[in-house]
Amino acid sequence: MPIKRPHKKSRNGCDTCRRRRVKCDERFPRCGICSNRGEDCTFTRRAINPIASTTSPETAYLPTIGSPVSTSEACQEADASSVCVRQLRTKQDLSELSLMHHWCTKAYRVTATEHAEILLQDTVNEGFRHAYLLDIVFALTSFHLATDSHDEVDAERHVKIALQYQSRSVIEMGKVLQEVNGDSCNAIVMASILNLFCTLVCPLLESAPDNKAGLAANAILGVTRYFRGIGFLMEQNMNSIKQGPFAKIFGEPSTVQPGPPTGDSAEDLQRLRRWMLMRIAPEHPLLGVFSDELESLEHILTKTHGRSVFEWIARARVDFFQALKQGEEAAIAITMYWAVLTNRLEGTWWAEYAGRRIVEDLSSQHNDFTNGWKELCQWCRHQVGVIDADDEGQDV
Repeated sequence: MPIKRPHKKSRNGCDTCRRRRVKCDERFPRCGICSNRGEDCTFTRRAINPIASTTSPETAYLPTIGSPVSTSEACQEADASSVCVRQLRTKQDLSELSLMHHWCTKAYRVTATEHAEILLQDTVNEGFRHAYLLDIVFALTSFHLATDSHDEVDAERHVKIALQYQSRSVIEMGKVLQEVNGDSCNAIVMASILNLFCTLVCPLLESAPDNKAGLAANAILGVTRYFRGIGFLMEQNMNSIKQGPFAKIFGEPSTVQPGPPTGDSAEDLQRLRRWMLMRIAPEHPLLGVFSDELESLEHILTKTHGRSVFEWIARARVDFFQALKQGEEAAIAITMYWAVLTNRLEGTWWAEYAGRRIVEDLSSQHNDFTNGWKELCQWCRHQVGVIDADDEGQDV
């Protein structure tokens, strides 16, 4: 006779799963089954049946996912005819309420300034229908809190929470990607974009696990692969995207005719070109690669009317990134200039933070390059707000 496996029966599933007589994962506010099926999800029994606390005093400060809070407080005396129902509150509920408040009052404004209202309204609304989108919103919000924190312990706590939400979102997205449809593609694209920001920021956080010098190149490479995957997903589902809630971000081409890059950013790229001509030998085997990438930066700056260069990392050649990982002077210089422009032009917290940290990381790795290397690093660090004691903001 087969051994009967022990299990703990729960009656706290959502109303929809109980009505369909299927096992509910009891994820609040929307279980995974209802999220995948696009159905309404309510937990009437969750509000009535208290769950015993399993949180130890040592971990009580950390609002980790799914750890319940004690509900020992008794209801006040009521009339005999009334029913006293106390809403169960878990640490996850309180943590997510705090994260949602931060997103709706601050983080959304500095995540994508041009489309802030879409992040505030449409993204949250879609998140209530697709749990993986709401999870990545919470992850990005937690990373934002980590970059804002001046307390190391507090920053580590936010990073830990962010990684939990990011991991859960990626797992759920992987399941949905098996069969993308018109209803889910918009949420998947937006969740992927927000996850791209998380993927860029996380390795650069000083409080991130296993943080060490040299992670700037790995962070950029991770974003590059992810960026290209998002581009393929959008190409396959552009018709649905143009009819969805995020059409203003992804589905409407610009009506402004591009012109030559102007202003400080264009002058900075010309400064970098002069630096390369002076310091890279004509017979250098990668001179053509470096020249192509500099032209690519200028082209993107022109195409975006001097407003952005972020997408360059999705277009850069594989041999350029190999040169960056190998510590080629010109590859590092071009990447630092891209980081300076990203920090300056995007107007978002994640771009400003990533640009500054990439410059900090790359400029501190090599002190044995040509005579002009120190001046170039000082200029880049000065541009992103990193002022050394002996830095006088020298030009290059």
